[in-house]
Amino acid sequence: MTEEITETVSKPNPSQSEGGKTPFGELRKRYERVLPHVRRALFDVTDPKERKIKRNAAFIAADSLRTEVDSIIEDAKIDSLTRLNNLATFKQIYEHEVASAKKTGEGLVLLFVDLNKFKDINTALGHEGANRLLAEFGGMLGSKIRPTDTAARIEESDEETNGQAARYGGDEFVILLSGADKETIEKLFNRINLSLAMLPSQQVLQGKGISLTISMGASAVDLDNPSQSFDDADHAMYEAKKQSKLAGDTNSLSIFEKNNP
Repeated sequence: MTEEITETVSKPNPSQSEGGKTPFGELRKRYERVLPHVRRALFDVTDPKERKIKRNAAFIAADSLRTEVDSIIEDAKIDSLTRLNNLATFKQIYEHEVASAKKTGEGLVLLFVDLNKFKDINTALGHEGANRLLAEFGGMLGSKIRPTDTAARIEESDEETNGQAARYGGDEFVILLSGADKETIEKLFNRINLSLAMLPSQQVLQGKGISLTISMGASAVDLDNPSQSFDDADHAMYEAKKQSKLAGDTNSLSIFEKNNP
């Protein structure tokens, strides 16, 4: 048993990345993370046998704890209901992307998405059912946003758009797109509209004579005043809600223009 543990926690070698095992790079990172904890555990331990046993135990305990802590940290970055980024994480991403865009000159677009008549939906489905709908919508929205691809791949895919999505709060969501133009915004809007009909909760709602629709507001991010862009996108979203209401609660999109009064 001791020999087996020793092999598991000793300094990794490249052969450990073969045969479907944990990649060597990840093993090395884990080894380096827990090494300081192991050294503290072995302080003043001189007996070779005791030192070997404590070393193995310390590696296992420290690595397990670190994995658990990493998981807690990751969970703190996302919205527990929708599994999208939470607002705090989104704002960090936003600041990073703005700083990057200032260097590259690549444009950013901020979008606000609101679920229309959500109070009526909450009444029809109940609190638990409404939460289930939010989770379904968040999962669908996340599937349409690809967080790591380059803008050049936006037009290559009919399914995903380059950007980041988050739950802004309640029934509001926010999206940051990089390298996007009006056509890209409209394509994303249309993809979301088509996907709404596929949500299980949408079908339940339609059985009650209600349909889930969205209002989306978009604004180009002002890199010199990025905080103002939240107000601009929010303003566009409320314009979209007005249009939606006038049209009988249909899906609606409004794009903020700088020359708007």
